[in-house]
Amino acid sequence: MFVFSLASYAQQLRFVTVDLPPFHFMGADNKPAGALVEVIEALMIKTQFSAQIEFIPFARSYDLALNNKNIFMLSLMKSSDRKDLFQWVGQIFKSKAFLVGLRNRSDTYISNIEEAKSFVVGTIRGYHSQQHLKKAGFLEQKITIYPLVIHICGVCSLNNE
Repeated sequence: MFVFSLASYAQQLRFVTVDLPPFHFMGADNKPAGALVEVIEALMIKTQFSAQIEFIPFARSYDLALNNKNIFMLSLMKSSDRKDLFQWVGQIFKSKAFLVGLRNRSDTYISNIEEAKSFVVGTIRGYHSQQHLKKAGFLEQKITIYPLVIHICGVCSLNNE
């Protein structure tokens, strides 16, 4: 409902996001594709508005959505520190964050987040996990920040299952 009422104020809506298959990604024809892209396209047909979908780095997407009107950010995790900063359209999916490591590295097995503090960990610039690691007491030099999403194929388990 939020999309429809806000759309009445805009000629063209702007959606910003990162590559996150299967939800949104650049298709083989170099056009946006994915499940959420299909939802946006259906809404635009129903409301007779046009939309622009841009794939840009997460930190830039977040800044644009935070500081500008009529910009929607796809797949932004709703957290306690973000909930009052945005108008939320709705929940599309749920996700969980995990610390993962190479299975053949038995020296990196951890059973809690405190044990992980002795290792260098990686996250995406601007992601909620970056703030979570800092709040959990990880030292700045132990957090490696990546500017883009690195896709991991397959399923990883902390229990080596």
